[in-house]
Amino acid sequence: QELSLHDDKVSDGEVSTEADADDFVTLVDATAGGMSRADDNPWTYVRFTQAGAERVDIDDETALEDMTWHFALHRFVIRTNSGDSGPSCVGVSEVRGDYADVAEADIDGADWQTENFYNNQCDLETDAIGGPVTAMSAWWAYTSCVETTMVPWLVQLEDGHVLKLVVESYYEGAGQS
Repeated sequence: QELSLHDDKVSDGEVSTEADADDFVTLVDATAGGMSRADDNPWTYVRFTQAGAERVDIDDETALEDMTWHFALHRFVIRTNSGDSGPSCVGVSEVRGDYADVAEADIDGADWQTENFYNNQCDLETDAIGGPVTAMSAWWAYTSCVETTMVPWLVQLEDGHVLKLVVESYYEGAGQS
């Protein structure tokens, strides 16, 4: 309940991917109905493939036992399919520096994190505005609105493949980079 999970709804949030040289640019609609309707809407589930990211059409309760997704997005929260979040072993590691400079050597020193939402008293760990603290919480900051920190991430998928990722913007078309 604290994560606004639903067992009867599948997100219709769009996920689109375009190739950009050796990278992909992916847009994910994780608005979840806007601020006032977020609790009533499901998470958007995403799987990374050789052709880019694609939406996985499952409800939130099914996702807790499903290996087919890698990321779940709900407004500004991104969670991985690992630990408290799902049965897989998707790990993320924050990288210091610029996205363009992330290299193979960063993989060797990666500090892989999985989801651990709850403390020893079984209380949900929350961020400054009340959302759950996730393995990727450092992708954003909040001053007067949600802003990307441009922190690059390594993402290790369940099959051992590693990709690099950066969240470049939160508000589509708002000129934030």
